[in-house]
Order: sequence, then structure tokens, then C-alpha cells
Amino acid sequence: MGLLQFKNRKLNKKAREFRHEVYHLTLDILEINRRIHESAALCKFKTENFGKAEKAGHIDHPRHSVYFDDLLYHLENFIFRVQAYKDKMCLFINFSLNLGFEEKDYGLFWRLLKNPSVREMHLDTELKKLDRGSVSEILKQRKVMSHRSYYKNESYNPLFIPKNISPKEVGHRRAALLWKRNIIVECNKANQTTLRILEVNRKTVLKVDAFLKDK
Repeated sequence: MGLLQFKNRKLNKKAREFRHEVYHLTLDILEINRRIHESAALCKFKTENFGKAEKAGHIDHPRHSVYFDDLLYHLENFIFRVQAYKDKMCLFINFSLNLGFEEKDYGLFWRLLKNPSVREMHLDTELKKLDRGSVSEILKQRKVMSHRSYYKNESYNPLFIPKNISPKEVGHRRAALLWKRNIIVECNKANQTTLRILEVNRKTVLKVDAFLKDK
């Protein structure tokens, strides 16, 4: 159920179509989250080397940045998948409950939150989970990324180095610890978001199924 494996015969064609899309997006999110943590393990290893004065220079070798490039790639991929997931979940709920909104209706998420049928089935509770906590933070990053302005943003660093941290001032060991922590924070957002999506899937299925039984 956490993957939205939901095949109620009362689902109309459009609802089945978006159930299928949400299902595959969820699989994508699970796989990308796994890759994020694999890449992060290598990045954390590099930061630990940096924390040792005798190995600090190793991080400067160009090929070592590949680890961080991989992590950045997977995180960006994850972020865009989460936005797509949110959009498709809204459409799945819309067509499952036959609410009458069009696929291209602007602001569908907010319209659903105000819809009486959505509220009656407490599906607004599940939708709100996609606008809070780690999911909200992930989607805010997507807005910045979509304009690519983060490349010119002082807070952006492709190696995930924390802002205003200088090894010369705080020491290699302290800088490495903060750097590693920064990577862990980013990965935890992805992990928490993945768990939240599985929860939303499971509870949405139960609530939509209950709605269809009364039809």
C-alpha cells in the first residue's frame, strides 16, 4: 500500500492513470533515495580525510569532486521527483473522488484543501503532509533550482561545504565535522520525505477506498 498498489474496480480511467504514475514515481523516489545515501557515504569518507591534517590535501584532487557531483545530481533528481509526485497525487485524488477539476487547473493543491469531499474523507490531512516539514523544505529548494539562481547564491556550494566555515579559523577537524554534518542534514531531508510519501500513499489508499465503497 505504501507504493499505491491500489486496484479498486470503481476507479475511473483517469484515476487509474494517475495511480499508475504515482506508483512509479514512488518507486523512483525510493531508488533515488538509496543512491543519495550511497553517494553520501563516499562524501562523508572524503570529509573525514579532510579532518586529518596529513590527508587534508587529498580533497583538492579534481577526481574527488565526482563524489559530491553524484550526490548533488541525485539530490536534484530527488527534488524534482517529489514535486512531480505532489502534482500527480493531487490529480489522483481529484479523479478518484470525481471532483471535476481539470488536469491543467492552476492551484489544484489549494483547491483540493478547500473541497468539501476532500475534507469529509480527511484527505486534506494527507495533502497537508506534502506542504510541511522535510517535504516543504525539499520543494522550496526546487523553486530555487528551477530558476538556476542557486548557482549565483552565496549559500550554494556544490560540495555542500557549510557557509562561513574556514579550516584556518576553526581547524581542519572542526571544519570536517561541520561539513559532514551538513551532508547528513541534506540526506536526512530526503529520507524523511521518502518515509512521509510512503505514509501518505498508504493512508490515501485507505481513505479513497472508503469513499468508493459508499458509491
